[in-house]
Amino acid sequence: MSQPSPARSSCARGASVAKSFPDTARMPNASPFGGQALRPLAHPPIPPFPILLAFTLLLTGCNTTRKSDPSPVRPAKGISEIHLFAVPLAINTDATPGADGFAVKVYAVDRFKPKPTAIAEGTLDILMFDGLLPGRAIGTNTPLQVWSYAADQLPLYLHRGTIGDAYEFTPLWTTNRPHADQITVAARYRPPSGDPLFSATSTITVVSQ
Repeated sequence: MSQPSPARSSCARGASVAKSFPDTARMPNASPFGGQALRPLAHPPIPPFPILLAFTLLLTGCNTTRKSDPSPVRPAKGISEIHLFAVPLAINTDATPGADGFAVKVYAVDRFKPKPTAIAEGTLDILMFDGLLPGRAIGTNTPLQVWSYAADQLPLYLHRGTIGDAYEFTPLWTTNRPHADQITVAARYRPPSGDPLFSATSTITVVSQ
């Protein structure tokens, strides 16, 4: 009795296995997991090359600045931030009992320079308010006293350090002595043009005698 050839046996086994599964190619709505399923495509269609090229140019064109577009606005050079640090207690600079001033250090920041820098133009003010004052209110409240330093006066107070340039001040009040046991101080920079810049506020305790 002749034996079937290996090729014919393989085909027979394949036909037997195929009969145990639904023919999804002939039944577009059939799914092995139940419900309906679309007949999968063996190879997704590839868009023609001109369409791919046009789509690529469209995407890259969104990030390209054309010559007709206006130039981007660059931040102006100069002082962009002011920072004030205060000694937390008022100081006494004479033989009369009681505090008569305070000590602060001010840093000016230019966004184009890596360290705090000297102020070459404009005016720097030290503001003192009687009592506690929120930082957002310094622009709308009247200070008890203001000390102003023009740019040509500032080199007298300039100290150069490893972290950059700083200005050290010891403003003294005269007849404008605070009534509260705490004062609020801040720095304000007035450039030659544009809006003034304010530092964050600092609170100083005034020890009464």
